[in-house]
Amino acid sequence: MPVKVNKTDGKYKVTHGGKVSAKGTTKAKAESQARLLRGVEHGWKPTGKKATKGKANIGSAAMTHMMPGGHRMSNVEMKKMMKTGRVRMG
Repeated sequence: MPVKVNKTDGKYKVTHGGKVSAKGTTKAKAESQARLLRGVEHGWKPTGKKATKGKANIGSAAMTHMMPGGHRMSNVEMKKMMKTGRVRMG
């Protein structure tokens, strides 16, 4: 069912399939509610965990190495340095 955001008397109402899911709310909250309902409609299941952006935040790529002087380096940066011979592990 399509999700609709309607403005009445300066307040917003969110409906989907004839059901009212939010009424008397702000525009920002109404649009947020509509995005949530559209996501659920298309198969999204809320887990309560924050979303990750791309591959950089998944698995071992998110690990960092501490270098001398307190500098942090990601696995990707570390692999590049090892290929060029600037850093040796061991």
